[in-house]
Amino acid sequence: MHTIVTVQNIAIIALTTRNDLNAFLIKLLKVAEIIHHIKFSFRRYAPILRGCFFIYDKPYPNYPEDRYG
Repeated sequence: MHTIVTVQNIAIIALTTRNDLNAFLIKLLKVAEIIHHIKFSFRRYAPILRGCFFIYDKPYPNYPEDRYG
């Protein structure tokens, strides 16, 4: 929600300023959209990635045969 508010503020400033600043703020707006999209998609796929990493971590550390070879 905070990201959306700042993107709206940047868009309002970009509409009311000069052209050189306008181009810079539009680039900033695109970067903010990309960052927001990456955060949203990472939040969606984070449990899957976490599951993949835990497979390659020690799967059964509590068994004595794993602990002592």
